[in-house]
Amino acid sequence: MVFVHARKETVKSAMALSETILLEGVADDFDPTGHPQWQTFRRDIGGSRNKEMKELFDQGFGIHHAGMLRADRNMMERMFEARAIKVLFCTATLAWGVNLPAHAVLIKGTDVYDSGRGQFVDLSVLDVLQIFGRAGRPGMESSGVGYICTPDEKLDHYLNAVTSQHPIESKFIQGMTDSLNAEISLGTVSTVNEAVAWLGYTYLFVRMRKNPLVYGISRDELMDDPQLGNRRQQQIIREAKHLAKAGMIRYDPSSGQLIANELGNIAAKYYIRHASIEIFNEEFRPNMAEADVLVLLSKSTEWADELSVHDLVVQSAAELGKLVHLNEKHGQALLRAAREFPTATIKCNLRPETPDLLKMSITIEPAFKWSEKVHGSVERIWIWVEDEGGVHILQWAQLALRQTTKVMKTDFVVPVRASSLPSHFTIRFISDRWIGAEEEISVPLTSAKMPSPFYNHSSLLNISLLGVQVFRKPALEQAYGRRISRLNTLQSQCFFTLYNTAQNALIAAPSASGKSLLGQFAIWNAVTSGSGRLAMVIASRKSSMHDISVTLRALRVNGTSIDTCTTVDDLTKPIRASSIRITTASCVLALAAQSVSASFLSTLSLVLCEDLAEMGDEYELAISLLRSFAQTYPIRFIGLSSSLDNPLDLGDWLGVSEPALFSFQPSEREQIITTTTQTSSIPHSAAFFRTNARTVYSAIRATPNEQAIVFVPSRSICIPLAHDITTHCAMDLATRGLLKADVDQERVEYALTLLGDRSLVEPVRHGIGIYHRGIPQGDQRVILELFSDGVLRAIIMPHEQCWTTPLRAGLVITLGTQYLHFEPDGDRHLVNYSINEVLRMQSLAVRHLFVGRYLLICHTEEKDTFRRFLDQGLPLESRLMESDALKRWVEEGVQKGKIKSRQDVIDVLSFTFLARRVKSNPTYYDATSEQVDEVLSRFVDRLWPAPTEAAELALTEGEGAATVSLPS
Repeated sequence: MVFVHARKETVKSAMALSETILLEGVADDFDPTGHPQWQTFRRDIGGSRNKEMKELFDQGFGIHHAGMLRADRNMMERMFEARAIKVLFCTATLAWGVNLPAHAVLIKGTDVYDSGRGQFVDLSVLDVLQIFGRAGRPGMESSGVGYICTPDEKLDHYLNAVTSQHPIESKFIQGMTDSLNAEISLGTVSTVNEAVAWLGYTYLFVRMRKNPLVYGISRDELMDDPQLGNRRQQQIIREAKHLAKAGMIRYDPSSGQLIANELGNIAAKYYIRHASIEIFNEEFRPNMAEADVLVLLSKSTEWADELSVHDLVVQSAAELGKLVHLNEKHGQALLRAAREFPTATIKCNLRPETPDLLKMSITIEPAFKWSEKVHGSVERIWIWVEDEGGVHILQWAQLALRQTTKVMKTDFVVPVRASSLPSHFTIRFISDRWIGAEEEISVPLTSAKMPSPFYNHSSLLNISLLGVQVFRKPALEQAYGRRISRLNTLQSQCFFTLYNTAQNALIAAPSASGKSLLGQFAIWNAVTSGSGRLAMVIASRKSSMHDISVTLRALRVNGTSIDTCTTVDDLTKPIRASSIRITTASCVLALAAQSVSASFLSTLSLVLCEDLAEMGDEYELAISLLRSFAQTYPIRFIGLSSSLDNPLDLGDWLGVSEPALFSFQPSEREQIITTTTQTSSIPHSAAFFRTNARTVYSAIRATPNEQAIVFVPSRSICIPLAHDITTHCAMDLATRGLLKADVDQERVEYALTLLGDRSLVEPVRHGIGIYHRGIPQGDQRVILELFSDGVLRAIIMPHEQCWTTPLRAGLVITLGTQYLHFEPDGDRHLVNYSINEVLRMQSLAVRHLFVGRYLLICHTEEKDTFRRFLDQGLPLESRLMESDALKRWVEEGVQKGKIKSRQDVIDVLSFTFLARRVKSNPTYYDATSEQVDEVLSRFVDRLWPAPTEAAELALTEGEGAATVSLPS
């Protein structure tokens, strides 16, 4: 045991010793992993919130001080007693009352800070003896060693004290004032004479007679007054005057009467020291704000002795009753209050998104007992991220905890420099209304690794635009000649690679830039180059299947069937002529779960992967399995995506060579679009939308010749926002609302008679449409027709409609970037829009030959993140690790006998996007650069079904450890 004299010193000393043993190469002497209970203790310590304790345990060290939770202190005592940790750094409190011996004890320094005196004092001899008593105690150790580190001038003092008898002296003088007040309050002492007699029953009186010099009494005084009556009377009068001055008693010097008053009774009953009463007398004022009262209380001498709520919760009702000098019933009330005190367990996972943006995924688990009476229906909390110095708040959010809340998650994205990461960030949790309800965790960044930047983005070249004759196929020239006269710059630049070669290709380009048309060119070229050829289009969502199908059928290219496939039978039905089959990832997964025939793979010539920026777990697994099955077949893969921050791994996953990888940043577009950001500090609430309705109205009025689409978080906001805009129109004396002057009022009035939902009438009358799936279909058609014909100036719709709306407008507004998500158990919490969703909304302002405008209204802390992605491209990571898609596929494969060992799973895993991203961005997947294979192997272990564990082990017995190797 190493005894130090400050709580922080326990950790500092342990860290210093850790560095020393590493330098001297003797770390193995302290290694705890050989202990038979090491795994059990390692699991136990994993549940602790004490970061330093967990780090030091792996090196064979422990810490122990009164500032730790009782559960953590007990854990350290058990581990040290079991010899699982070799060195325990502790404070002197461990030496008293805990039967925990050691072979050797070391006292590091003998200067102890005395808060009562405000200075350093010598460590008491009693503490030294008690500490040395831990070394080699009889029956537990055969020998013991004690070391004391002290200056030379104090060495003799401690040696003499340790090797000779040292009497125990009284400390009663320090607490005599408060003890006397208690006796007066109880009525057992009412005069100075009674107080003198009371003092005669104390141990102080005994020691004053035995060892008078220690108490400032000369031998002559003791001989003249053997009972020390005069000394005791002087002491009592001095303390009585002290109490009277503080207003705690009334003292009559002439009669010697000591009379308790209300203030003294309160102090005695609630164990308030006279020093605190003196502070209250000096600082207390008739009129004080809440903050002033808190400052006053914090100055009291008892403040430092208060136990934390964490300390109270781990104790029993009986212990708490004893602590407050009452019974178990009162202790139970205190325990109940402590358990209802809002607190939480906070965890954070680092998720680097780009070389300069770090996402912190935070999980908050309420760790208190909910009471309707105490907490009501909701408890609001604040959570934020502080910088390394604790000076600046980098991101913050206000969250709402409810009785049904089990876990709450939120993400913060903070800017960093990959070349100079801070040592740590601090996450702080604070209740909005409970004083002291605060938690914090330090998130170390020392092992974090940011992904490498990508500098080789493509640029639009100044080249001649290609005409439709480049197809060199009359059917295609005729089909596309009816729609376009020539290709745009991006299409002309990428055309040769996609149309005239068989290379796998990837195009990452801004939304509405024409990349989908390039995918169509490649599809038609593949299916019209021979009979019986099959091209597959994988859409990211079912609504996109219909749009793609309608677009391709409208071209009317003879001899090619175009089918939307929702089942395996649809996907694998015989091919009479060339065929284009449009499907989703879930359908491809269903096909992969069955036997994929060689005939199907031999006819499949092209797989077009749409919207890869929206790739989820099923999408990734479906493409990975197709890539695995197609190793011996000449199947071409083409990927289309929004602009990406770094497309290298995506291209490598699809087997794309460098010449066929086209990565255009969002600014590389021919159509001009201006993006403006308006911020607000008002939390997500009705007030946020009422306040920003004026901003929406002003933006629409500022573009008098353009229509506007306004996206809001939910249907319930559409009508109130329309009324607010109408109100602003009336304030500006615009009696027709947003209707243009040339709009026929009779046309509007006739349309109003067609509306079945009468809540839509007033907004439409003022030029504002409401559109969502909750209104009748007839009303939906009326609204769309009015907007398409230019009658309606603005249309308001919920955010999810951005994926299905056929409309475009010169002005698109996103009002708010969060929506309420309702869990099946009734709990609800705020969810941020995905960046893909915001990008989709922005793309609806892109129009050929016209300038588009996009206005994003968001909270202040979200602005930089959205602008970074809108201006420089999206990050893309694998979702396989955080979902059950791969686990379900493995379980089904094992059940059907298609997967026989873990190596089969690892072989498929090598074809995934995940296997590449773990190597490029290991921190995102909770790995380091050296742990990639280990992380993937553990992932496979989690996927493997437990019931077949023994059988699988028998099959693979004798095999070496499997590692993931990426296919070339």
